Amino acid sequence: MCSNSFCTKKKSAETNHVPELNNTKLFDEIKKIVDVIIRKADRIAFNETTNQAERYMGLLAKFTVKFG
Repeated sequence: MCSNSFCTKKKSAETNHVPELNNTKLFDEIKKIVDVIIRKADRIAFNETTNQAERYMGLLAKFTVKFG
């Protein structure tokens, strides 16, 4: 169950549509996209790149700005 600090509407009369949504293709696609973002979150958060060309251009830009 969720914590009281997060769920303020535990006893509301709202209908929970999540079980219905779990059985749709749209929800599967959303989960795939979110999974990719989650797996790359550490690189996104720290603005890191794995692209060698981007790294080279970044270093080149730093060098030319400093000594140019």
